[in-house]
Amino acid sequence: MFQLIGAFNDARNDMGIPNILLLPCFIMDFLKIHPFLDGNGRMSRLLMILLMYQEGLDVCAYVSIEAIIN
Repeated sequence: MFQLIGAFNDARNDMGIPNILLLPCFIMDFLKIHPFLDGNGRMSRLLMILLMYQEGLDVCAYVSIEAIIN
């Protein structure tokens, strides 16, 4: 995990790669190392939202279609 975060921060600060491209790469690497026994998918979605907020990207709220239909 420390290596993943370090590499992400280095790429974010030094490599000139647009951050919007780094976010999915970080999430894919996170899912590849699978650091937890359970909840990796949920954690990856939370991390993605956090990283998007940090980048100033709009994150839309989840709306249940079922609630609209009923």
